Amino acid sequence: MNKLMSWMVLNVLVSGIAIAGWIPWMPKEVLAATPTPAQPIVLKLSHSTPPVSPQHKGVFVPWAEELEKRTNGRVKVKIFPSEQLGKAGEAYDLVLRRTVDISWVVPSFVIGQFPLDEIFHLPFLIPGGLDDPKSGRIRRTLYEKYLTPINFKEVKVLWTGRTGANVIMSTKPVRTVEDAKGLIAGYPGGRILMRLLQTVGASPIQVSAPDMYTNLEKRVTDAQVIPLEAMMTFKLNEVVKYVTMLNAGGGSFLTVMNQKTWSSLPADIQKIVDEMSPWAEEIQAKSWAGARGYSASVAKKSNIELIEFSPAERNRWIEISKPIEEEWARETDAKGLPASKMVQEIKQMLAK
Repeated sequence: MNKLMSWMVLNVLVSGIAIAGWIPWMPKEVLAATPTPAQPIVLKLSHSTPPVSPQHKGVFVPWAEELEKRTNGRVKVKIFPSEQLGKAGEAYDLVLRRTVDISWVVPSFVIGQFPLDEIFHLPFLIPGGLDDPKSGRIRRTLYEKYLTPINFKEVKVLWTGRTGANVIMSTKPVRTVEDAKGLIAGYPGGRILMRLLQTVGASPIQVSAPDMYTNLEKRVTDAQVIPLEAMMTFKLNEVVKYVTMLNAGGGSFLTVMNQKTWSSLPADIQKIVDEMSPWAEEIQAKSWAGARGYSASVAKKSNIELIEFSPAERNRWIEISKPIEEEWARETDAKGLPASKMVQEIKQMLAK
């Protein structure tokens, strides 16, 4: 019995060693017959919005899942929301330094770095938001012809987008231009919104998204100029009483990949990523439009008054803002950039 047990133990040990490839006389053909599974490519994606935002749960999460599915698990995306890897204003530098592989960039968060992006903020030039077809065509044309080759040539642009139009969420009613005078108004960034607020007599303060709630709650600000969909994401319905449907301008944003990361991907995976970009823009538009509609319903349930301008009052705001557009085009042209050409092209597209 002892001899039998010894023989069995020896047989198991030898078999295990052979499988591990440790026996020198084992044929190479046998060793090569069982290939080691390839490790998946893991991409780090960073963005500044919280997990409840339309950009995170409605765009990046399904995009990451779909990319993994279409590549049969060869690519996985690890998402870092809420500025975990860097502030919103650092998003472009994060991807340039390859701290992350993919980043969600809102150009207006860095004043002066991307002057052509300011065209989206001109108060009443480009209508609508993400889900507006004409606005979408204008945005894609501007990025393809101007912004990407001039401002974003150092990265791989995956897809672009735009927020809804800006509204005024406030603790005091803003029904006319006069009501805006003396208003301490927060805004997320960019020179254009700052100039508009100054033009109507308000006192603008740049406020990052995570600080909006606290500033309004503690009355550091009287108002926040931001797209309506932000109400849902940041629970601003708890700290404001009025929403004035200003519908002036709206920030653009883009999802970009580090160029070295892009170049390192196999050609078939690059093809899959490119093929997914129109789909990503489509679900992005639906997600943001849904968030805007939901925010409007939340405002009504919270007994927040939604203020619509009369046609005459809206025309007053439009007339007041015209010098901002002219000044921006003149200043940006002086930098050797095609600002006036872009404005004219937009107006031609709108006229069709």
